[in-house]
Parts: sequence; C-alpha cells; structure tokens
Amino acid sequence: MSRGASRKSGLIHVLWLVAFSPCLFAQTDVAQLQKSGQSAAPSELRIVQASRVDRAPKLDGTLDDPLWQQATPISNFLQREPYEGQPPTEKTEVRVLYTKHSVYFGVTCFDSDPKKVVATELRRDVSQHLDDYFEIVIDAAHDRRNAYVFQITPLGTQRDALITEEDQGGGDDDGDAGWDGVWTSEARITELGWTATVAIPFSTLNFMKSNDVVWGINFKRFIRRKNEEDLWSGWRRVYGASRISQAGELHGISDIGSGRLFVIKPYGLLGFQHLPESVAGTGFTPGWSGLYTGGVDAKIGLRSNLVANATVNRVPGCAECAS
Repeated sequence: MSRGASRKSGLIHVLWLVAFSPCLFAQTDVAQLQKSGQSAAPSELRIVQASRVDRAPKLDGTLDDPLWQQATPISNFLQREPYEGQPPTEKTEVRVLYTKHSVYFGVTCFDSDPKKVVATELRRDVSQHLDDYFEIVIDAAHDRRNAYVFQITPLGTQRDALITEEDQGGGDDDGDAGWDGVWTSEARITELGWTATVAIPFSTLNFMKSNDVVWGINFKRFIRRKNEEDLWSGWRRVYGASRISQAGELHGISDIGSGRLFVIKPYGLLGFQHLPESVAGTGFTPGWSGLYTGGVDAKIGLRSNLVANATVNRVPGCAECAS
C-alpha cells in the first residue's frame, strides 16, 4: 500500500471516530448511570389535586377519618440522596383536602422497621435534620421564587420557615425559621411507620385569590437512619426543596373565603420589686411595689406578598403594694 493510501485510510479512521464518538460517549454515560444505580429519567411538572370537603377532617395524627379517603393520594417520590432519581426505600403517601378557610394534608410515611424511626426533638423551630421529618413547601403566590415551609416530625414537633428568592437558608434546613405561622398538626408512630395531619389556614399564607387557585407545591421526606431525602418534585441533587422554580403544582382549590392575614396578639406583663429602707430620700419609696406593662402586636396582610406589622406598647408603670 502506498504512503498516500495509508494516510487516507488513517484520515478516514479518525473521521469515523469523531463522527461516532458522541454516540459512544452517550451510551457510556447511560451505562454508568445504570451501573451506579442512578436514573436518567427527565424531570416533569407534577400536579396534585386537592379535594373539597364540607368540614375539617379530624386532626389527630391519623388518617382514620373517612374524609381522607375522598382525596387521591400521591406517592411518586424519588430519591435526591443518596441515589439520585431512584425509587425511595420507603413509600410515602400524601392526601390534600380543603374547606372554605383552610387546606389539610394527610401524610403516611410507611416504614419497613417502625422501631427504627428517629424522633427525639421536642423544641419548636429548631433544626430537625437529626430526626425523621416530613416537609410541605407552599408557593401560594405562584411566583416560583418564594415559599412557606412547614415541617413535622413523628413526635409532632413543628418547624416553619420562609424561603426567599430560592435561598437555602444555610445548613441542612430549608428556609429562614425566623417566620412563625399559625397552623396545627399532629403525628403518630404506628405499626406501619408514622402518620401526620396538618391544617394550614389560608390566612396564614396571606392568600387572597378565591377561584381557580394554582399553587407551587412540593413535599420532602427525610429518613434519618438512612440519610435518605425523598422529594416529590425537584429531586435532582442540584435542586432540592428550596428550589421553588422546580416545584410541582397544586390544583383544584376554588370558591374559598378571604385569606387576608389579620392577627392580633395582646400581651401583658406583671412583676414586683422591693426597695430597701436605704433608698429613702433618693426619690424612691422603700418597700414592695408592683410593675405592669402591656401592648398589642398586629399583622395585617395588604397583598399576597406584603404584610404590615404594628406594635403598640404601654409605658411601664408602678403601683405601690405595701410600704
């Protein structure tokens, strides 16, 4: 074979590698994903339907109330950690109901070994990442950037927070726990795992639209002993529950009452003080005296994303009790 023919053959061989290498690399990537236990399935917009009921279901931490059966459960969670995109090792079901003034979530966290469920924390609003927990993320304004976070452990311990502009909030927790909302919840550890019921008034979400409601929504379950994080939507490792733009949607809520936030919290403080006889002549009266003060805190929703806070304080007073 001539030198020219040899060069031509070598050139054709190189061109063949360049032309077909993307396919070879793509096949290699898929094979590596399958070998590592990861899923190459694309993400998709997920939708959950809320079912209307005439009365609130029992919020006792169980789903024994027949009203819960009117809701279609969702269970298509996927792992974010430790095996991205794989089915969860434990099944989770969520049901959504609503009345004119509140939305309700019934959660079943199945567990193949309920005795190993981790639940120790009883303090509200502290980090729950050392326990099992379930998290609800609600983007009530559907702006795909901001959301409310509601967490509950198998002991019923609550944590609530705000996610702003998809900010993680730092550490292992979603959102800033400085926000406190008005909501109720209960949880029970059972022979099948643990269950929880959650009620959130529309006013807590400062939600004012009343018909054809669409929320951004997501759910997360954390299994402590396995360090497993299961998400309903946005399960990619680069996303997570704080990425509101990757949340699913809640449909079906309509014809509800005003959700304008209006919270009044009056408070009062009482105390006593004792001054010795040595203060005589200094302008103070020796003996026992009572101390008292009070005030009112108010939160008023102006728009879905704007809340006015007002505080009225009474100047502390003193009343002589004895001389």
